[in-house]
Amino acid sequence: MRIRIVLALAFSFLLGTGTSRLQAQMIGPGPDENPTANTGALKAQIETGGSYDAHSGNATRIIPDLHVPGALGVYGLDFVRYWNSLRNDRIENLFLHPEPEPDQPTDFGSPGWSHSWSWSAEYDEYLQEPFDDGGNYIYTMMITITFPDGHASKYKITRSSQWVYGWPWAPPDPRFGPPYLAAHGEANWIPSGEIHDYLENMAENGSEFWLHRADGGTVHFIYDDTWGYQAREVLDPHGLITTLTYDGNGHLIQVQQEGGRRLVLTWSSGVITRVEDPDGGPTQAVDYLYGSPDGWFTLTHAQYHDEPFPGQTVSSTYTYQTIPPPSGFFPAGPLLSTADDPHFAGPMRSIS
Repeated sequence: MRIRIVLALAFSFLLGTGTSRLQAQMIGPGPDENPTANTGALKAQIETGGSYDAHSGNATRIIPDLHVPGALGVYGLDFVRYWNSLRNDRIENLFLHPEPEPDQPTDFGSPGWSHSWSWSAEYDEYLQEPFDDGGNYIYTMMITITFPDGHASKYKITRSSQWVYGWPWAPPDPRFGPPYLAAHGEANWIPSGEIHDYLENMAENGSEFWLHRADGGTVHFIYDDTWGYQAREVLDPHGLITTLTYDGNGHLIQVQQEGGRRLVLTWSSGVITRVEDPDGGPTQAVDYLYGSPDGWFTLTHAQYHDEPFPGQTVSSTYTYQTIPPPSGFFPAGPLLSTADDPHFAGPMRSIS
């Protein structure tokens, strides 16, 4: 847990607009078709010459590695990989950005691919000191959720060392949580920006919460004393439960639907080396191989066994390039340069 003390020039704006913890109970309208986020596969993509977003410049690659026929529910039980060229606002000036950055996907090396069951929730808290001489502080608690497709959303609640205007008036509460008091509006956290997925039912001791998605689905996060928040259940819009199981190293090792269908994930050296559907007749499996271009441990090959290519192994190959960042900025890591995927969900199989 990281506590950050920063100068907050916007404190007077916070008071003037009547911000209070009761805002955590407000739920926005329906989902925006073009939300303001830098990464993720949420926007309309330009398909000429590849798949990229014309607004942000984010290039995406979506690879359906494994399809489980007969899986139930809206989400099914597929295993899909996502790659985004932008890094969740990670390339930001080290000296000017006070808030914690989203988690970066490392399940397939550093940094890079995410997958359809890779949910992440990071908790942070930081202290904002107003620029006046009143000696008042704002205590901000934040949960940053990184979605499987790579985009991230931030959820916050705040407390203050003075009375905050609202309805009703919020008394001084100069501390961080837990407990998160439902009577003070702290069970539901404030989404920032045009975000329509919302966080609800935070336990007062911080041990669990639910992410309600704009499509009607829900993700249940439970706090682990060693690994922090983990997504343990994913419910589709009709309530079908998919259970996520982790090993002692905090790695996702099984994704199982009601009825018993499942995916099994194998790990080595902190990365996924195999994913398979062991119960659907002939085993479907994908093996992942790694290399160290320019010193970065990165996914270089994916090998597909059996379906949809019975009796043969089909491979894909990835190459990368590393672009040094400007002085004072975070390194971006290796950027995907070329790819040849038999399953690529798009018009091209090569980035360059």
